[in-house]
Amino acid sequence: MALVGPCLSHTAMAVAAVAEKQGIPMITPTATHREVTAGRHSVFRVAPIGEWQARALARFAVEDLEARSAAVLYDITTAYNRDVAETFSAAFAQLDPEGGASVLAESYTAGETDFRAQLERIREGAPAVLLLPNYVDEVPLQVEQARALGIDATILGSDSWSAQSFAMQELFDQSYFTDGWHPDVSDATSREFITSYRDRFQREPTSATALAYDAVGVLLRALTLSPRLDGESVRQALASLSDFQGVTGPISFAAGSDPLKSVAILKIDQGQVSLRQWIRP
Repeated sequence: MALVGPCLSHTAMAVAAVAEKQGIPMITPTATHREVTAGRHSVFRVAPIGEWQARALARFAVEDLEARSAAVLYDITTAYNRDVAETFSAAFAQLDPEGGASVLAESYTAGETDFRAQLERIREGAPAVLLLPNYVDEVPLQVEQARALGIDATILGSDSWSAQSFAMQELFDQSYFTDGWHPDVSDATSREFITSYRDRFQREPTSATALAYDAVGVLLRALTLSPRLDGESVRQALASLSDFQGVTGPISFAAGSDPLKSVAILKIDQGQVSLRQWIRP
């Protein structure tokens, strides 16, 4: 009747093609690449798209960190990494009020473990910030090699990072990354969810947890509104959904499959992850 998931963009894109063909409504909690939903009527998401996160991060780098130079190291073979890197680079250059911002882009292919050649070229450009929009099994090694080469740029990341594991690593101190939510977001719906989650599981909820909760909540609302429990009826109920008050913010599909969502800019500081900014669309 309906599907919640998958979570990663590269798998979500493959499943979305099948769901669309079969007329099965699909809601992904955390896949953020634009191609997951592009041109599809049955596929929805509850997370802020990767392009919006990249633009928000570029704005933060220019306006708050006052960076005038940036570098990006990304996996060119993976759509998510590539899209975030390219969008950030374009937005960063456009946002510089003096028009002199520069972005140095270096790429690699999935499976590589030695990034020193690319990082040496980045070091020559002396960037103020270094964006690593890559996955959790690659980023720690990239940061380690960058610091070993003397790159002192502020490290930036995306929602592909792991707040829990990265915060425990000293190399990530004073770095920033984007996400779709954080427990510090202070509204009544979030506070109620956090309290219930802590009572039930004795641990803190993550962004992925909250987004998954909202994905299921959206589906349950659609099932309640749908006159019949078949794929097309549920799809229509989802498409007409407006102002569902989720844990991660209001969700509406009335204007399309990608809701306008706020983006959290998070900071890692001495083993703690805190909300630095909550950037609204």
